[in-house]
Amino acid sequence: MIGQGTARPMIISVTNAGTYTFRLTVGDGQTTSSSQVTLTFVQPTGRTMFVDQMLPANGLNNNYSAASRNGSGSDGNAYTNIQLAANAAKAGDVVYIRGGLYTNGPGVITSQNLVLMTNAGTAIAPIRFENYNNEHVTLAGWGFSDVDTNGDGMADVPYFPSYRQKLFFIQTNANYVQVKGLELTNSQQVGMGGESLVWYIQEVSTHDNWMGGASIILMK
Repeated sequence: MIGQGTARPMIISVTNAGTYTFRLTVGDGQTTSSSQVTLTFVQPTGRTMFVDQMLPANGLNNNYSAASRNGSGSDGNAYTNIQLAANAAKAGDVVYIRGGLYTNGPGVITSQNLVLMTNAGTAIAPIRFENYNNEHVTLAGWGFSDVDTNGDGMADVPYFPSYRQKLFFIQTNANYVQVKGLELTNSQQVGMGGESLVWYIQEVSTHDNWMGGASIILMK
């Protein structure tokens, strides 16, 4: 019999927006039990945006071509780095990041974040960052040293002790942000971090960062 006293996850998906009622019936051959839930699925209303560091400049006329990776199409706006897309993203937007190694961005020295997310989505219209078409996207920090110069058996400090940059950080009140399919590595602090109450990560690999892979800061 399904369940056996434990919760089992189920994936429910639909093709078209609308209100649907789902009924689950389980049995052991002698008795059955049913339960149902009604869910409303809404049509996404946000924009499709891209990050492509191969572009010579931002393309803000909805003329990005995902196929050609230039400004000859109509797939949406495109930015040369992730931070610029994060600044522009609003509730409901999806930001597709093209494959590559991303190591810098505007303000990374002063904010100590490669990507600092300050905009918020909503429960029904989150802001989503995702690697495009399963391309490999890596966010990499400045690196750190594992040498033990004082002989205490522990690594000393990162290369730049005055900086402790995070690779992707979701700021307070930037709720309903989703991040999928990124690799985060070589940070002097943490790969992924957040202060907001609601954020979601999926298929994110964070490794070889100085202080840890992820940091969740609870704000009162």
